[in-house]
Amino acid sequence: MKRILFLSLITLVICSFTKAEKVKWYSWNEGYELAKKENKPILLFVQATWCNTCKRLNDKTFNNADIVPIIQKDYIPVKYDVDTDIKITEGFKYEDQDLSGKALLLKFLPDHQLGIPLTVIWVPGAEKQIRIQGLKDPEEMKEILLGSNK
Repeated sequence: MKRILFLSLITLVICSFTKAEKVKWYSWNEGYELAKKENKPILLFVQATWCNTCKRLNDKTFNNADIVPIIQKDYIPVKYDVDTDIKITEGFKYEDQDLSGKALLLKFLPDHQLGIPLTVIWVPGAEKQIRIQGLKDPEEMKEILLGSNK
């Protein structure tokens, strides 16, 4: 009995120190090429490092244990930071173009209005985009992610 209790305790300790799996975010160019190669939609997360809502979306929703496997299986996750990426004057690949960070962002803002966090699901070469504005809880995001692949 003591042995079983001891082994259970060891297992509990080991499990408590293992890190939960997190989403591996790509830069735009890396993710864009990978999405084309693997024929998967891009999950574009437009955020800022100072944005608390963005941090909550990343930590509590995208890195939720139910969401991570969906993203890894069905999407190429790309992170765009509005404070740094928007200042880059060239180098973002899009279709047959070489865009600035601002011009790239405008491709996903048809009304030229930006509110963060913004999540966009887009397949390279397609016109259709799914825009998700603001914070979504894991259940809402799961529904969106699973529904957009139909």
